[in-house]
Amino acid sequence: MRLFFGLRPDPQTALDIINWTERALPPMIHPIPVDNLHVTLAFFGKIHDANIEELFQFADQVQSAPIELVIDQLGYWSKQTILWIGPQEPPQEIFRLAKMLSNIRRRMGFRSESREYLPHISIARRCKIPPPASTLQPEFTLYFDRFTLFESIDIKSGKYYRTVQEWKL
Repeated sequence: MRLFFGLRPDPQTALDIINWTERALPPMIHPIPVDNLHVTLAFFGKIHDANIEELFQFADQVQSAPIELVIDQLGYWSKQTILWIGPQEPPQEIFRLAKMLSNIRRRMGFRSESREYLPHISIARRCKIPPPASTLQPEFTLYFDRFTLFESIDIKSGKYYRTVQEWKL
């Protein structure tokens, strides 16, 4: 199983994000489906079924306050060809939560993530060129009171992120 921890926006906010992308940006070839919108906290990659219970036990120990995330910027990563939205000033609590979850990787004997953590929501993949600047900036306030363990499943149209388990913040 390919697993990662993340934060899932509530359904109405997810729809609002999709509606914003349709109004503010040119049509995208590979937009992220509404059901796959999320903020990644820690990517684990392939985890064998034998390690799932240990992963759950470590996640049970994570304690964090709920998180309010103000999404107010549009970004583009040319190397990964990803268009994303995120906060200009992320709250420290999201960094603490991401670090706690990343530490589970280390405690389970997996290699740690080398990239610096930047909270964001990917809105399109395989964007070979950056879109023109939007005159309509994203303005969303997301409130998270739980974090989720997702399984990334390959399907014909791309990826599907199945909820494996959730924990309250």
